[in-house]
Amino acid sequence: MIYRFSPFNKPLVKAPVPTSPPNVRIYILCHTAELLKYAKKIYKDYWAVPILMKYQDLTFENAFWKQLLEIKDEWISCDMVGVLGFKAYKKISIVMVHNAIVSGKQNYYHFWANSLPPDTFHPHMATIMTDVCRDLGIAIPTRSYCNYFMCSPTNMLDFIEWFETKAKPVVMSHRLIMTNAVYKAGRMTSQELMALCGVPYYPYVPFVFERLNIGFFTSKRTNMTPAHAKKI
Repeated sequence: MIYRFSPFNKPLVKAPVPTSPPNVRIYILCHTAELLKYAKKIYKDYWAVPILMKYQDLTFENAFWKQLLEIKDEWISCDMVGVLGFKAYKKISIVMVHNAIVSGKQNYYHFWANSLPPDTFHPHMATIMTDVCRDLGIAIPTRSYCNYFMCSPTNMLDFIEWFETKAKPVVMSHRLIMTNAVYKAGRMTSQELMALCGVPYYPYVPFVFERLNIGFFTSKRTNMTPAHAKKI
């Protein structure tokens, strides 16, 4: 199989699992019981942990951080802990993810960086990101990042605290955060969006967070080794 993100379109070879593999848990985030069922069939590597999201709100996948903290006994002694969205297998090479995991990456590793500029498609994104990053004291990320990453348990605990106590209050108080993000690729109906977000369209909330979260790790000057960029 030729993977979309393989350099020069070369096939990726899946690395063998070491005799003593890194102790890693990557939670595969599933919004419904049906997706959880499918995820268990798709993600079968030793590190994959499909999980049904207990909390769901207008932050989308970011609602999982609260749940992740509640189950910290599962991962606190791991080498690395991380997340992938259910649809990750459609967007990136899971072989690449596997190879990064068994190679023993440490501290922080991002599985995928979207090549689109942070303000692409969303009219007010640049304004919101500028204001939010200024108020949080972090640099504005130069690329758009999905929540596809892993880090050490210590970094994850620090990240969750930062998200809940600092980032979330700042983001949610921005004057433009609940305006229409003009997300044309969305599949949710206006009724579903109203029930989840309180507005009949996609607000900026989830799109800001998927760009903002990496700012926490860069501000910590963590030893980052992104999958698709030598420098961030």
